[in-house]
Amino acid sequence: MKFLKKEYVLSAFMLIFGLAMVSNTAVAQTTEAETEATAAATISGKVIDNASQEAVAGVEVKVSADQSATTDEEGKFNIDGLEPGTYTVTIEADGYESFSQEVMLEGNKELEIALTPSGS
Repeated sequence: MKFLKKEYVLSAFMLIFGLAMVSNTAVAQTTEAETEATAAATISGKVIDNASQEAVAGVEVKVSADQSATTDEEGKFNIDGLEPGTYTVTIEADGYESFSQEVMLEGNKELEIALTPSGS
């Protein structure tokens, strides 16, 4: 049995080393993409008047000090780019009692919030 020449052994080693480096890079890129995908959660929904069942437009829906949205003319809101976790959704609107609800966010969450008119 003849021994392989040093050049062949070195070439085989370099090929195996190169393939290992490429596969590690591919795994790292997949992990980063998966992390970004899980970080893109959304809380959306609609705010209505509990008594009339009509949409409540122009109220601010907050999920943290710097994350909020204002309802449109149909009472709809959307807050995206949130990390998975627990958030407290709060609304303080003129003519309505304060609203607060804890929400566990693992993906996208849709809410229907019924505000109670003040003095009801």
